[in-house]
Amino acid sequence: MKPYSYTISKPSEIGGVIRAFRSLGVSGCSLLISIFTAYTKKDGLQEMVDALSLSFPEAEISGMTSSVCIEQGVNRTEKIIILFEVFEKTYIHTICFDHAPGKEDAVGWAVMDEINKISRPLCGIEILASQSDHRFSDFSPFLNVLTHELPGALPVWGALADSQTWPNHTYVFSKKYISTAGLVLRVYTGDISIMLNHVLGFRPLSRPLTVTAMDGPMIIKELDNKPAIYYYDKYIHTPDFQEQSLPFPLLQLADGYVHAHLPQGRTLDGGILFNIRCTVGTEMRLSYGDPELMLAETKKIWEQMHAFGGESAHILSCAARYQFLNKNLGDILANYNNVTPSFGIYAHGEIYRAGQRLVAAHLTGNVVVFREAAEAQQKDVSYNPVHLTQHMAHLLQMATFVSTAMKELEETKDALQFAATHDSLSGLFNRGAMEKYLAQCIKNNAEIGMPLSAIMIDLDHFKTINDTYGHSIGDAVIRTLADLMKKHTAGRGYAGRWGGDEFLIILPGSTLETAETLSIHMKDDLFHAHILPDDFPVSASFGVTIARQGELEQSFYKRIDNALYTSKENGKNRITIFDANGTAKALTMQETGDW
Repeated sequence: MKPYSYTISKPSEIGGVIRAFRSLGVSGCSLLISIFTAYTKKDGLQEMVDALSLSFPEAEISGMTSSVCIEQGVNRTEKIIILFEVFEKTYIHTICFDHAPGKEDAVGWAVMDEINKISRPLCGIEILASQSDHRFSDFSPFLNVLTHELPGALPVWGALADSQTWPNHTYVFSKKYISTAGLVLRVYTGDISIMLNHVLGFRPLSRPLTVTAMDGPMIIKELDNKPAIYYYDKYIHTPDFQEQSLPFPLLQLADGYVHAHLPQGRTLDGGILFNIRCTVGTEMRLSYGDPELMLAETKKIWEQMHAFGGESAHILSCAARYQFLNKNLGDILANYNNVTPSFGIYAHGEIYRAGQRLVAAHLTGNVVVFREAAEAQQKDVSYNPVHLTQHMAHLLQMATFVSTAMKELEETKDALQFAATHDSLSGLFNRGAMEKYLAQCIKNNAEIGMPLSAIMIDLDHFKTINDTYGHSIGDAVIRTLADLMKKHTAGRGYAGRWGGDEFLIILPGSTLETAETLSIHMKDDLFHAHILPDDFPVSASFGVTIARQGELEQSFYKRIDNALYTSKENGKNRITIFDANGTAKALTMQETGDW
């Protein structure tokens, strides 16, 4: 494949473009003509499409509006880019649909019906979308259908149209279709390799905030039960909200991937308007743009582009990235273009795969590279370092300060949280934390029937150990038992120091037999641990029981305490097991293998 591009200022100049391309005399099995345009008058758009359709009746023609377009790695403002891509082994199928408010999933199924009619192998799908002048469209149901029906390895990407008067006059169009609330899908089939990547470059700033109220799918009404705008006012002071919130989107972590939601405005009652769906219960964090991270991510993409050796690249980047990176973005695009001729637009929302799932988000840079050649056609070029402008350098310094301060605060918070819930000597949960976990497990047992067993442990002759060998040895005994408890309960439950030389293990979801087996292993390991200076063995007494469904916490605790007391009264160094009805079973040293 090979790309040819032309820049014009108004639709009436399209004739010159047609003559210039015809004069090249190029041919192939198919031709894709893309129109990326800052011009947004419907009649003019139709004029260009009609002229191109008349001159190239076999070509697939489609495009979208954008406030800034990209040609050969250069940002073009107030221009129209006409891109001809000539293919040798690839065919393009164009599918167009209007949005159907409230029936977006039905549109998804209708699109899939059209895709399934295509006989050639699918290689990739590019989605060009526009949002209504009067309402934001919810693309999630549509994308969910495509996620479910399309192969997970199929490259799928796209963008939402932009304009200088956004959300007004944003169009997507093809030969016989033009809409401010529509979808144009370009389905690539045949024999072509497609490399798809996306970058973000934003880091968390605030503590986690949970969406607690929505007003429809696009307005976050409350975060942590406060008006959503409260946190923008608190952290960054936003008298001009839409302009000043640009570098501070909300970040969402979902399925291991980070997505950005960029505010589009505020409501009178303190809600925040987005053009991307959100749901109650979603965890968000205010974030900030990190220029150094952005440059590192874009360099990594350049390296992948260089290794891939593509023949043409589509850049579908967020318009907010253009405003944020400004002059530095020109240097980044120049690097891309040195490797692969690069064309595209700046969007008001981007579509990409997060793992298997298709999502719409903001502040993302989609980089899509095409190659029909069987092997990479690598160029002998090197990466030109991008030097931050003075403004961005100052921003980087501030970002570094914020990042370091946030890390220190998180570490302090984690340390305080650990100290509040853990015993300092053993590293086990303290009694307060264990009481909380026990209450929750008792509740789960009563409400959903989850089994609950527990083990209570008391070190034998611990006062004698302290008096004979000193408190440092006594501390070593406690730490050794604690390590054994952590080892044997990892992933099974909660281990805590109940007080002094008493310890408790809570095992939600475990049977009485499991608790018995764990007790035997811990008792045996402790007995052979060689802790004391004279190698005299350290023993412990164990009480084990299981809860009846719906049993009260006080009754359950009394039974396990009685089981431990029975072990102590019957000579120590043994395990006593009470079933749910209080029937006792004792395991002596011989039975647990300690002789």
